[in-house]
Amino acid sequence: MSEISKEWTTVQQTFEKIWGYKDLRPSQREIVTSLLQGQDSLAIMATGGGKSICFQLPAILNEGLTLVISPLLALMEDQVRDLRTRNLPAAALHSNLSQMERREILKNLSNTRLLYISPETLLSPPVWEKLSDRQLKITGLMLDEAHCLVQWGDSFRPSYRRLGAVRAALMQNSLTVIHGFLWLRLPLQPILILPPSYKLACTWKIQKLCVLALTAKI
Repeated sequence: MSEISKEWTTVQQTFEKIWGYKDLRPSQREIVTSLLQGQDSLAIMATGGGKSICFQLPAILNEGLTLVISPLLALMEDQVRDLRTRNLPAAALHSNLSQMERREILKNLSNTRLLYISPETLLSPPVWEKLSDRQLKITGLMLDEAHCLVQWGDSFRPSYRRLGAVRAALMQNSLTVIHGFLWLRLPLQPILILPPSYKLACTWKIQKLCVLALTAKI
């Protein structure tokens, strides 16, 4: 058995153990493979397509902390609740928490695999100081629900406009390498992953999102 086959067997076994399914869908498999290889990726999937698993599984398989930027508090809490029922080290950091709860989460970042956070909270001074700690290993930065950028525009959540600078800043302040961008405005050329049912040429919202992702000015 090749090394690649052995590695994917580990991925499948972990997936089945945690989520109870034998294998990923083809589009999920492509995204998970891309992220595990450290490739910047822009993935577009339909609602109910199982997109969250695509970054949750690599986060569990990799060492270190994966940041998940989400605009929706209810979604963050729902996903963290589900992950914790599976005994996975996940947390959500937002303004509705008490100071004690926020301090506890920030204190325990080194033992957390998935941290769900809003862009505003991410860029707040106390949180940014913790994330810039050279001793903290950050292995992934994901932007979930990126279609909101297309629907809402920049004026609704101005902090989203600043996310393109997060990667560079974390790499400058940290000794660890940041990889695995998903659904994020990138000054790079990420792999574009689409399910077979999507036709990029005639899906204008996807086209617009891809243009935003590849050409955004920070």
